Parts: sequence; C-alpha cells; structure tokens
Amino acid sequence: MRVINVFLFLVLIVVSWVSCTDEKPNGSPLDKSKLNGTGLMAFPITGDTFGPKMNVFYHIPSEAHAESPVLLVFHGNGRDAEYSRNLLIKESENKGVIVICPEFSSKLFPGSNEYQLGGMFKDGENAKLSELRPSDQWTFSLIDRLFLTIKNSIKSEVSYFDMFGHSAGAQFVHRLITFMPNSRVRKAVSAASGWYTLPDVKIDFPYGLGQTGVDESSFEDIFAKSILISVGSKDTDPNSSALRHDTQSDLQGLNRVERARFYFAECQKQAAKYGLNLNWKFAENQGIEHDFMGNASAAFKWLYP
Repeated sequence: MRVINVFLFLVLIVVSWVSCTDEKPNGSPLDKSKLNGTGLMAFPITGDTFGPKMNVFYHIPSEAHAESPVLLVFHGNGRDAEYSRNLLIKESENKGVIVICPEFSSKLFPGSNEYQLGGMFKDGENAKLSELRPSDQWTFSLIDRLFLTIKNSIKSEVSYFDMFGHSAGAQFVHRLITFMPNSRVRKAVSAASGWYTLPDVKIDFPYGLGQTGVDESSFEDIFAKSILISVGSKDTDPNSSALRHDTQSDLQGLNRVERARFYFAECQKQAAKYGLNLNWKFAENQGIEHDFMGNASAAFKWLYP
C-alpha cells in the first residue's frame, strides 16, 4: 500500500509540473498597450521629449512573449527602414523574433559621417583625436538606449539584443562592435559591408583605429563578441552602386567579397598576434548577390538556429 501511495504521489507531482509549464509555455506576456503588431514609434534622439525624433519601425510577432529575442536591423544607404521591416515580417513571425528597424534619415543623420561612421567625429573622414566627440554623443550610443526604451515599454525580460546590418548598415554594425564592445549585444551579423575599419592602430580612422584612442587593450573584449561577418558569394561587382574606391578601401579588395575576406583575415591575424580568442565567424552566402533579403535570411538561420 505504501508503494502505491508513493507512486500516486509522484504521478501527481509530474502532472502538476506539466500543468504549470503548459500554463506559461512561452514566459510572461508582453505589455502591448503601447507597441503592438506592425507599427511605428518616434524615438527622441537627444533624450529630450521635445527634441528631434527618429522613426523606428517595428514588428512584434503575434506569439511574442517576454522572453522573445529582440533584433535591431540596420538598413543600407537607401535609408529604407520601413521597407526593411516589411521584408522581415514573415521571418519575425516564423522565428518569434521582435524586429526593430531604426531609420537613420539623411535629415537627422546626414552623410556617412553620422550614420556609417557612427558620428564619432565632426569629420570622420579626416579624424583627429582632439576632435573626438564624447561617446554619449555618438550615433552608436543611441542603440542601447533605444533597446532599453522598447524593452521597458513592452515589459520584455531579455537583457540583450541582436543586430543585423546590411551594406551601409553592416558598416554601422561592425564599427559599433569595435568602438562600443560593452554594448548589450548578444550576437551580431555584419553582412555585405562596402568597406571596413580594420583592427589596426597604425592606420588612421576611418580605415583603422588610429586617432580614436582605441588600442590593443580593447581587442579581447571586441573579439569575445559573437559576430558573423558575411557576404553574398556573388557580390563581386567592383562597380556596384555606392561601392567606395580609393587607395585605402581598394587595399581591402576591389569588391565586397574580397573585402569581407580581407577584413576577417585581419581580425584573425590580430587575434593570433596578441594570443586572443576570436569568437567571430565568416560566411559567404552561396548564390546571393548584393541582396538584403538573401543575406537577412541567412543571418536569421545563424542568429536563431
């Protein structure tokens, strides 16, 4: 009789545990009173409610919950955040990923200096350490604040976000990782960047780290991040629209595939030189040209396997 009672007791415990897990299979619900479905929010870029605001396009999947991952997506030089968001709605729903696409308009973030180069200098093309802006004034510094604003608004319980940047957005992503390695980034994909800022203190910014104050002591934190450098295998047109050609960029290669390979090899070389672990990966997305959706689909598979 005692054996039967013990057995029944164990059965009740198992049934109770299954019932509890079935009640909350996906964690706590989100607060969707302010942000819900497919929409647009205005984000104050200075922190001042009455100051200038950037458009932020988002999609919150129907089955999203408080533990759903958050992906920030960075558009290309076309500054087409809404279009990027729209393309990713299906992936967002399929993977249960909250997609956030900030729009770096030409009005608020003019030229490559304020977007791709992160607003670190008044003139990043002619960088001088004496003219380096305080880090809280960099365009890069908006990203963690945007994430926290959205996290608090929807009562998300995740502490970190992921990033995907394509083309000009890929430039932004790999530089944010380089200059703000303590950002709340879990994983990031820099896809099809036109050119790169190399981890080399002997080369001046924007092609290297010279004049930025960043030195080899930062490499351990930078290389410890989970980063994927990717490019379409057919992104080989040296005359591709908006692809920069000058002495420094052409030393990296004459097309995006060559430059992506060169950049990753330089990261490997620097990591080996200082005896550091490189937690970065490299991928050529087969059959893909300079295509946002092709690279984004591959990125989703790596970010959310």
